[in-house]
Amino acid sequence: MDGGRYLDGSARSLVAADMLSFARALAPETAMHDAVPLVLPEMLLLAEDPKPDAPSMLANSLWYKYRTSPDWGWKVWDNAVASLRQVPLMTDDTLKRHMVALQYAQFLLHIDRHLPAGIDEQVLRWFLGTGKNEILALTVDAWNAFTIVLLFLGAHGALPSTTILRGLVYPAWAQLANVVSEQAQSLATYIQSANALFDSPILRSEPQISSTLSNTLLDIRRFYTRRQDAFGELHFGFLAAEMPILVSIEHNSFVPQHLRDMAQVLRGLRATYPVGIYREPLVNALKVILSDSGEGLSGTDANTLLNDRILSVLSPWRLAATAVQLQFGLRQLGRAMANDSTRQAASASLDKMTSVLFHHSIAYEEACFIAEMVKEIDSAVAEKFVNNGMESLGAILLHPSTPAVLDNLVGRIDQSMLTSADSVTSKRLTQNLLFVARLVQFNLGFGGSWTTAVREQHEMLSSIFFRLALMHGSGSSDLDSVAYPLFIDTLYFVIDELHSQSKTSTTDLFKYNPNMSENELSKDIPTGYCRQLFTLLPQPPPDKVVTDLMHALVIYLVT
Repeated sequence: MDGGRYLDGSARSLVAADMLSFARALAPETAMHDAVPLVLPEMLLLAEDPKPDAPSMLANSLWYKYRTSPDWGWKVWDNAVASLRQVPLMTDDTLKRHMVALQYAQFLLHIDRHLPAGIDEQVLRWFLGTGKNEILALTVDAWNAFTIVLLFLGAHGALPSTTILRGLVYPAWAQLANVVSEQAQSLATYIQSANALFDSPILRSEPQISSTLSNTLLDIRRFYTRRQDAFGELHFGFLAAEMPILVSIEHNSFVPQHLRDMAQVLRGLRATYPVGIYREPLVNALKVILSDSGEGLSGTDANTLLNDRILSVLSPWRLAATAVQLQFGLRQLGRAMANDSTRQAASASLDKMTSVLFHHSIAYEEACFIAEMVKEIDSAVAEKFVNNGMESLGAILLHPSTPAVLDNLVGRIDQSMLTSADSVTSKRLTQNLLFVARLVQFNLGFGGSWTTAVREQHEMLSSIFFRLALMHGSGSSDLDSVAYPLFIDTLYFVIDELHSQSKTSTTDLFKYNPNMSENELSKDIPTGYCRQLFTLLPQPPPDKVVTDLMHALVIYLVT
């Protein structure tokens, strides 16, 4: 119940006694049991009964007759699967087959509600017992009907995703991994159906019970809720332990290539799970595929990682090991940052890691790989990455390795505009300016109070971005068409932020706008751009519709 972590022995005994009492009240033991026959012919007739209440009526009838038998749920399930095998023989209409499958799903849902402990335990026992041979005999069409029943019961909480995984999917993978002859061909239908059952309730963003029937938002939300069971504390170890089996399937030469590719895809898909609780079982399960030996997952040394060059370990084996190392290490640092006693040491470790990262020359592929690994990290760790990254960018821009005429970013941008005013701006300069504009927008996304120096810098930036917009919006320039919209948007952001940071009591809407008249604008700026720029000027030109309207009124009154 609580993993032995919270309740003491006496409290746990009291809870267990209450559970036993409720169980006996719901399922009283009787000396006389009504034996359930192996074959229930009335269940096969359900496929031909169109009445809406037929599933519930049949479930009530069976419960009334066999409720005292301890195995009546197991036998009902066994007969339901046998009936589903006959559905493809009754009709060739796919839609009708799916409707019949939903009839049986509704019936089994009512059976689940009649059983004191639900149908889950009975189904799992069937899967791990005589059901192994039954499911091997299912055809493709029968599997379609069977899958609809499983997904329906899973969405409605009668069958947890863990029962489907442990009873059907994991045994299928284990059986395929151990084939030593061409018998893998005979398992193809079973394996493909098991993989589909793993994909739909566990991985797919929009799982669907039936391909011929419309999906509902409620069904999707039910799947999202039920799939969490597979990542719960009691069952995640089973999921982690299957990863070496998928690797075995990939490298089993007797397995058809399409099934090996499917195993590789399934192994490559990542799910979100709480690392802290499951670190040990996950590490034990992944050592087979993530390390050349038993060592390699204990450290998270970013310096060693970067100096060894990530591109040199971009194999499916070492890349996965590197990813696990980074993710585990960053999550551990996140927990340490949340603890007062370890925050200082964790902060120093993060500073060292980010210093190595941001002062190391890495390729684009390496940067993308690291960015992928730091997704969904704790907010404290993300804050460190952002702050240290912005400081590094500022240091690079303010103090470049090559000599500059001016010693600050704003001045160098202004100087570059002046030196290129008599010629077409180079493409390289344009790209650099676009990067600066995006960087300014990114920086403005983080709130906080500004100092006087920062406010003065942004006032200069507003003037510069207005001039950049004029330069890149003129008809004589053949620059990147992205430049003008980006510069004018950045100007809007800067002006809005300057107003929000202003400490004056009076409101001057044009205080930070460019001080320029419409006559000073270039004549070759397109009309659409001109209208946009006029709105920024303190004295925009009058609209032609109302020009001289006052004089016209006076003339009218006089005449």
